[in-house]
Amino acid sequence: PHNFQWAKKPPLISASSGCTRHLLQHSQSSSNKGRLIITLECSHIDSPLFPTINMSSLSDLINLNLSESTHKIIAEYIWIGGSGMDLRSKARTLPGPVTDHSKLPKWNYDGSSTGQAPGEDNEVILYPQAIFKDPFRRGNNILVMSDAYTPGGEPIPTNKRHYAAKVFSHPDVVAEEPWYGIEQEYTLLQKDVKWSMGWSLGGFPGPQHSNWKCT
Repeated sequence: PHNFQWAKKPPLISASSGCTRHLLQHSQSSSNKGRLIITLECSHIDSPLFPTINMSSLSDLINLNLSESTHKIIAEYIWIGGSGMDLRSKARTLPGPVTDHSKLPKWNYDGSSTGQAPGEDNEVILYPQAIFKDPFRRGNNILVMSDAYTPGGEPIPTNKRHYAAKVFSHPDVVAEEPWYGIEQEYTLLQKDVKWSMGWSLGGFPGPQHSNWKCT
C-alpha cells in the first residue's frame, strides 16, 4: 500500500536481533507449490525486518478512496463463521464499481480454518447476497454480504440465512404487511430508598416479576 516503506533494506534470510523467531518453510499445498513461506515474530519495531508506517498517514490506510486515480475497487466479502457468532471476511480487487450483487463473482475460502469444513474437503463457496458502501475505505469500495455453500451448491450447516430467505420469500409471508413499534423500557424507583417499586426493601422479587419493568 502507499505510504508504506521499509526502515532498511531487509536481509534475505538472516534474522535480526530484534526478531525472536525466523521460520522458513516450503508450503506443501498444491496451491502454494514452490512458494517460500517466511514467518517473523519481532519483539520491537526497530528491527530492520519490521516495516514502518508514517503515523500521520494512517487515515490514508483507512480511507482508500482512489476513484480519482483508478476505476478499480476493493470488495470486502463478509460471512458468518463456524461458531455462528463470529464474522469472517476477505477482500478482493475488482476492475470497476459494482452496484448489483448478482454481477459479483463467487469466491471461495478454506472452510477447515473457520470450523465449516473438514480438512480433506475444505473448499467453501461464497455467494454474494447484498452490497453496501464501505464506510471505512469509502469511495466506490463495497462490503459484500455473502452466504456459504459447498462446491456442489448445497448450503453448509451454518448458513442459516439460506433457510430464512426461503421463509421470507414465501408468497404468504411476502403478502403480509409488517408493523414496527418502539418499545420504551423504564423503571420506577421508590422515592426515599431508590429501590424499584414493588420490590421488598432489602430483597429481590422472583424471576420475571410483574413489577420488573414498565413498558
